[in-house]
Order: sequence, then structure tokens, then C-alpha cells
Amino acid sequence: MQLLHIARPKNSANPLLRPNVSRFVLAKRAPTYRLQGHNKCLTLTSFSPLSHRTFTSYFCKMTTDKSTSEKEKPFTQLPTDCLISILDQLSTKDSLAVSKTCKDIRASATPFAYREVTLDWTNRPLRRVLQLLRLIFNSPDIASYIQHVSLVSSEPETWEETQPDMNWETESQDFSDVTDQSIDIVRRAGFSDLDDWQLPLNNGNIYCYTAILLSQLPNLKSLHLDYSFVWQDGYPGLMLKQALFSPNGALSTFQHLEVVDYGGNVPIAEHEDESRDGYPAYNPDQFTAWFYLPSLRQSSIWLRDINQLREKAPILNLTNVETLILARTTISESDIAFLLSQTPNLRTLHLGLAYAWGRELVLQYADTLAQALKQVATTLQHLSLGVEYYPSTLGDRYWDGADDHFHDASGILFPGSRTW
Repeated sequence: MQLLHIARPKNSANPLLRPNVSRFVLAKRAPTYRLQGHNKCLTLTSFSPLSHRTFTSYFCKMTTDKSTSEKEKPFTQLPTDCLISILDQLSTKDSLAVSKTCKDIRASATPFAYREVTLDWTNRPLRRVLQLLRLIFNSPDIASYIQHVSLVSSEPETWEETQPDMNWETESQDFSDVTDQSIDIVRRAGFSDLDDWQLPLNNGNIYCYTAILLSQLPNLKSLHLDYSFVWQDGYPGLMLKQALFSPNGALSTFQHLEVVDYGGNVPIAEHEDESRDGYPAYNPDQFTAWFYLPSLRQSSIWLRDINQLREKAPILNLTNVETLILARTTISESDIAFLLSQTPNLRTLHLGLAYAWGRELVLQYADTLAQALKQVATTLQHLSLGVEYYPSTLGDRYWDGADDHFHDASGILFPGSRTW
């Protein structure tokens, strides 16, 4: 974090107080920032990193210290748009500290403090999810501030579900209000399968509570979810399906959601395991709605199945999609052709193809895939292709030591391609 220091220009005691200075704009001039207004300006100089406490103390003194005259409180005298531009340079942690410490600028700093929510999913932070839900239930305005959410594990995991970081049996009463309000949202949203939501909510299912949390964020712009969400019944996808196809005001319709990563961090399939057959079971209902988001531009998804998607409607909402990443997908070549036929502006494509060992042949329908890629050949700039068998330890039995199955096609199919 860098401290912004206001240095007043010569021959002007405080240009922000002059009547001819009506508007200032923050313009970046590394390592200096300039607040420009007519012919006058303030210079914001970036100093070396300081401690969190040092910055907070300095900022608070500049805004609230009673011993400081009004002319010596430049932050409080800044026009709102300039103050917002300065706050925009701060990290979420610093914005939160400023919003709590400095009463005079709390209204301006609070939206920046909550615009990004990042939780490490490694230890399944149920308590923090519940606390955040309670916060937005009690202060609905905070939900509108949240624009970016990331719930992804920071460490590679095995295919064993991790227990949440709290004991639900002993602590559930502490969050009974959150449970009651979450169930009320499910009822008002009109889910036909109420028990499929009410029972896991009463049992402390972190994935179910997270879906409820997401459903209350009207201004969400980017969303990154761990692959375990796909594995553990796909509640976010089920919620999104209800929100988009049966809207009634109880759930967000995600009009601003542009960037989605739904399980893109999926690891290689587990070793041979007859009970899971390489990948665990999944709920096929969870995938459809991700392709109907009205503002979608970038999508990364662990896509297991699109049968319902193809049955529901032939036209998807993928016109504006520029990046599509299919991570270890188990859909067929014809399914890929169906998706690519509706991405006329696609620029970046990754196809990670996973085939069931003993039941499927790698690229058995290669001609279908080639025709699918031709549909995006004129717009595509970056293409990558990955192929593997699952369970992961069995794949080498089919390759027979050969390593020349694939050839560079960038100059043949993709005249505009920059990478292959």
C-alpha cells in the first residue's frame, strides 16, 4: 500500500478552496498523481510502502483532527469525485480501515471496503460466509457494494471433501437468524424443490449458504468459484437457473456479471476408484444458466454435461463472449460444436478434454471438432488444447508410447491466431 501525499502548488494556499476551481480529475503520472482543475493542480506523490497503521493514522488525522484547521484538512475539502478516485487506489483492507476509523469519509469509503470479497476456500470458511450473510441481511446496502467475489482454494486438494471450519452442531444456534432468513429467501424465490434447499441449510451446508449469499448481490461483476461447488451439488448453478428463468424479485438476475469462473481450477482426476470412476457424481441441472447470463464476456467452467442446455433452447446468450475456457470437460465433440456455433466474437479458447478410460476414445470424432473450430477461425487469436484420460493413472495404457497425435494447425485453420 502506498501513501498519497498532497503537495500544494506554489502561489496557492489551497486551490481546492478557490472559487474558480470547480472540478478536479485524478490522472496517473507514475510515480506521481495529479489532481487537475483549470490551470491549478494538486500533486499526489507516491511514497514508499508504509504500514497499515501508519496510513490509517495519517488519513484519519487529515480528516478528523480537531486541532487541524479546515485549510489543513485537504481530504475533507476534496470534491466527491476526487475523493472517490483516491479511495479507488486503496486495497480492500485499507478501505475498510478508513471506513471504520474516519467518520467524515465513511460514506465514501464504505463501498470500496466491500466491493471485493475474497475467501480462501481451502478450509471451507463457513463461519465467515454466515457472518457476511448476516451483515447484508442487517445492512442490505452492503450487498449492492459487492462487485467481485472469489471463493477458491489456495492449495491443491485431493478428491476428499474438507469439513467446514466450525462445528455446526454446537454453533448453529448462534446463526439461527441467518438460517431463518435464508430459508425465507428460498420460499420467496419459488423453488419447487424446497426441501432440497431447506434441509441442507438446516444442516449447515456451506455450498447452499454461499448460493444464498450470491443471490443477494445485484451488482456482481466477476465471480470465481472453486471446483468443489460443481462437485457438491452445484447450488450456485441451481440458484442462477431459478433467478434467470423464473425471476420474481427475490434473487438477483446478475445483469452486470461479466466474468465467471465456475470450477476452472479442477485438478486432475483421482486415481483409479471404482466408486467414483475418476470424477465424482454431479447434478446436471447446474450448468444451463451459466450460458444465459446477459453480460457474460469471459467464462471458465468445469463443464460435465450440457444435455439439458441443448434441450432447453437452441439460442444461448454467448454473443459477447470473448474468452471461453472448458477445464477438463467431459462433454462430446458435438457438444463443443454446439457451443462454438454461438460464439461469433470468441478470441480466446481453451479446450481441456477429459475422456473416460475404457469407455471413450480420445478425439474419436476429430472431424466434428475440426468443423467446430472452423466456426471461430476468423476471430480466434489464442487457442490451446489439452487431452487426458480419467482416472488419471490409466491413460498411458491407450497411448502405446506414441506422442505424435497432434500437429500444429494454427496456420491451417486459424489465420488470425497469435498463439497455439
